Amino acid sequence: MRVAILLAGRIKGWEYTKDALKSLQNKYNAIFFVSLNQEAADESTLAFCEYFNLTPEQIATIKSDLAAPTPVDPAATVTPLTPPATPA
Repeated sequence: MRVAILLAGRIKGWEYTKDALKSLQNKYNAIFFVSLNQEAADESTLAFCEYFNLTPEQIATIKSDLAAPTPVDPAATVTPLTPPATPA
């Protein structure tokens, strides 16, 4: 059996699970694909690629343009409910 494993978002801390991931890679002849939310490969990413023998075709770095959410004042957004008028 051969499997593909996609890791998306971030791989920070991969060192803590490297033995389990390596076991999956060996047991299932797994190939990793990585899509990261960052502008370029950092030291941790390069170490991951080296440890798991990833080629440049198996990794993509795409920085999202998501800005931090603007804090909302709940009082300003809450509309009080008014019971419907009852007929006389």
